Amino acid sequence: MLNTTNSDTAAVSEPKKKRILWLDIAKAIAIFAMIEGHTAPYGGALRNFIYSFHMPLFFIATGFTARTVTTWQDFFKALKKDFTRIFLPAVGIQALNGLLSFLIYHENALESIHLRAEQMFWASAFDIYGHSCVGMIWFLVALFWSKTLFNLISVLFPSKYNGAVFLCLALIGKSMSMTETYLPQSLDVCLVAALFLYLGFAFRKIYPLFEKYQIPITLAAFLIWIFCWEAGVRIALGGRWYSDFAAGILTSVCGSLCIFTFSKALESCAPVTNVLAAMGRHTLTILCVSFLDWIALSLWCTHGYTFAYIARPAIVLFVSFIVVTVLNLLKTLKKRGAKM
Repeated sequence: MLNTTNSDTAAVSEPKKKRILWLDIAKAIAIFAMIEGHTAPYGGALRNFIYSFHMPLFFIATGFTARTVTTWQDFFKALKKDFTRIFLPAVGIQALNGLLSFLIYHENALESIHLRAEQMFWASAFDIYGHSCVGMIWFLVALFWSKTLFNLISVLFPSKYNGAVFLCLALIGKSMSMTETYLPQSLDVCLVAALFLYLGFAFRKIYPLFEKYQIPITLAAFLIWIFCWEAGVRIALGGRWYSDFAAGILTSVCGSLCIFTFSKALESCAPVTNVLAAMGRHTLTILCVSFLDWIALSLWCTHGYTFAYIARPAIVLFVSFIVVTVLNLLKTLKKRGAKM
């Protein structure tokens, strides 16, 4: 198990060279919350609670570990890397989704291809302009474009005050939502998501201060988070729901801070830490498996919500474990083949 008790500062200064244990744990909590949030009834207390933090947390965590991009060379290098690691898996899992649907439901081949291509073009979490939604992989598309936008702004505005640019872009995204003006690839959502990336990036810079005053900051954040949740304040990025925009951002940030602190507390429990950290390292796989869990719908969606809350994540995590194991085995065999 990775010990980060005395290495958080080093991990903050060089975020990509060593994984940050508590951040992996936080991502695991968020991905588990995502599964439960998609299971819970719309408008219920549990769903609203989850939506008060889980998607913004992913973007904040991504911003926390983001490298500083200051040159066009760095920009295109990051673009290529993100396209390969984020966008292409989204396209691949959508293609697999279409293939499985075609085989199971005997769909018309051309209509199935057109439908999946149309869904990927808009990459929306809900139906818009008469086009059907792409489902939860909207997040991968939005993550790719928001990271690209974040890096682009960092190159164009290499100033410590470029946060104002992200704020302006978020307000534009909010305004577009109010007028129901939606862009392909969820680009209007990316305008808001990029702000959370920036907040995560800024949080890394002040992390030593947060760690010093973690108890009072977390307590204040918890009180604000719960108060706003009970008042119905939340930001649903996928749903383009930005009620009380400023309060919604504050709610998401406070909720994320509380999850981060809770995650650091869990570091002391090795069995729990090992499981959650492994989940946090493979959130992409878990997301993709969850996207395809309609195949096992009859196994988890026929005995009420209580059963579904347990069965759905259990199925998704079990299948994800198998997928990760197989992929690691293939990597090992590939390395051995290269040495021969």
